[in-house]
Amino acid sequence: MTSFKDKKSAEIATNAADELRRLARYADRSQEQLASEIGISRQTMNVKLNGGPLDLTEFVAIAMSLGKNPSEVLGKAEQTALANA
Repeated sequence: MTSFKDKKSAEIATNAADELRRLARYADRSQEQLASEIGISRQTMNVKLNGGPLDLTEFVAIAMSLGKNPSEVLGKAEQTALANA
């Protein structure tokens, strides 16, 4: 049985990837550009921003590449998850 905590953690992680995608669109940056900046392939970036595993180092690198504070991106993801509770 999945706990509330596990569900919220997964929702926050999903929201964080969604927020990175939104920020990339707003900055008019392609997944290919972001991938090149952090040293991964476009295909890998696509997987990571669309529900695949995104480790903390990659999350931080993508956020910083977009000129954003990673903790603010994560905070927004958490606020969204809590608002949906």
